[in-house]
This record gives sequence, structure tokens and C-alpha cells, in this order.
Amino acid sequence: MLERTLIKFWITKQGAGSVLPKVRESGFTAEPDGDDEDPRTLDVNNERWAEALEAVRRYFD
Repeated sequence: MLERTLIKFWITKQGAGSVLPKVRESGFTAEPDGDDEDPRTLDVNNERWAEALEAVRRYFD
């Protein structure tokens, strides 16, 4: 069965030309082989989202 991940983005204006990007991800399973138990998988996923959101913030600033 194909698992689905829903990703929602928000970009909120924060005063003098600054923005605050946010993301909410649900339905995330770490790996198709079911390696959800490895905490490093979630850490890597979170790090990648942090990098992506920082890139969005820099783009709009």
C-alpha cells in the first residue's frame, strides 16, 4: 500500500520585509522498508526541512 504524506506551507509576513515560513508534515514514514524506528531518519528529515525553510526565508527577505 502506498503511504501518503501531506505537506502544508505557510508564509507569514513579519514586519519590515521579513517573513516566517512554516511547514507541517503529516503521514511521514521514514522509509518504504519500515525503518521508522531509527531516530536519525526523523532527525535528517527535520534538518532538511529546516534548510528548505531557511532558503524560503532568505528568498523573501
